[in-house]
Amino acid sequence: MSSIPIFPLELVVFPGTTYPLHIFEERYKAMIGLCLAEDSHFGIHLKSTGTLHPIGTVVDVTLLRRYDDGRMDILVKGLYRHKISRLNTHTTPYYLAESMIFEDREDEEVHVTALMECLELYNRVVRAIPDLQARRYTLEEILEMTLMPSFIFATKSGLNVKQKQELLEMKSESKRIGMLIDILQYVVPKLEEHTHRERIIMSDGYFTSLK
Repeated sequence: MSSIPIFPLELVVFPGTTYPLHIFEERYKAMIGLCLAEDSHFGIHLKSTGTLHPIGTVVDVTLLRRYDDGRMDILVKGLYRHKISRLNTHTTPYYLAESMIFEDREDEEVHVTALMECLELYNRVVRAIPDLQARRYTLEEILEMTLMPSFIFATKSGLNVKQKQELLEMKSESKRIGMLIDILQYVVPKLEEHTHRERIIMSDGYFTSLK
């Protein structure tokens, strides 16, 4: 069990993904400064309706830009999930917590068929939204990147923050993939229909092939 600074935010960061943050509060400038000086990490946890969720993601700062007034733009990368066991709010201006690594069960395998279905749905999202700034993957590429591809898919799948936290707290990759398939099967056709309408409007109401 280890002690780690906690950054409560209205967002969920997944392991293996990156997220930009703008740091302006004095207590969190001090926290990030200490982490940088000690080459240590901190945990990002969802705080919603006054509740700090105990399961979050330990992150590392990968990029940093400092401003003259002490503000910072940072890019963090999710490393692994952990669970707060005890929270200390008295010794520092920010939260410190004792926590334990939060891991998946070891007794399950993800069915390749389900993974391929989820991957295809995810790639259709990327195709439907060119401005998404996301790339399409092959099955081989995604398996080389991570053992938990659900977290990669979830960042661009249109989940709300409650769904993201639910996904983060699941201890089964197959259940996470199943949840994403259910959501994307509903979302993807609507995205593609919207993109199709936009293309017709941009071509003055006619298909390019008919001009």
